Amino acid sequence: MVLLIENQVDKWINKNLPYFYNKYSENLYSFDEVKRYTLNGRRIDKAKAISKLKNKSQDEINGLIDERVQYIRSKISVLETHFVSGTGGGHRKQATPRFDEFNLLAVDIYLRYSKHYFLFANPNNLSASEQDSNHLKQNYIMGFVLTDKKGKVTLSLDEEWIKDLNIALKDLTPKQSILKKDMQIDNRYTEVE
Repeated sequence: MVLLIENQVDKWINKNLPYFYNKYSENLYSFDEVKRYTLNGRRIDKAKAISKLKNKSQDEINGLIDERVQYIRSKISVLETHFVSGTGGGHRKQATPRFDEFNLLAVDIYLRYSKHYFLFANPNNLSASEQDSNHLKQNYIMGFVLTDKKGKVTLSLDEEWIKDLNIALKDLTPKQSILKKDMQIDNRYTEVE
């Protein structure tokens, strides 16, 4: 199974990011790693790649890295969460939300997609934080935005993240609902300066 997935990924890269088989085929390393690395006449691939970077400035190396990142992002973007909560309220033991603070999660993927588009998940269906099983993790990979050669955009989502709010609402049960008195409601929009 793993080999099949690797073959699919390799085929997708070959078709959509062909520069990684020629122009970008050699690895890049950060300026700090290049400066620290001792060549000692070693002929391994890393030493060969670093020797080509040894005389470049930090700005030049950063430019090469940024160029590759932009090339990748023109074809694929990772959709991920970043859940952060203060530890002061809501009986939190760590700076992430607890499972019992939400009926449904909604994440706008606008920063990685061409328009405002919400994905939904039942928090009870997501894996728990390793530090405290009552808390959500800070980061979940929701899926990917893939762009083909013709510019067609496809969303490839993890099965727990749902595009349709009506389907997501069917996942909820009254037993799991959050009581209004326990909700952490953000009223900052009503504050007047």
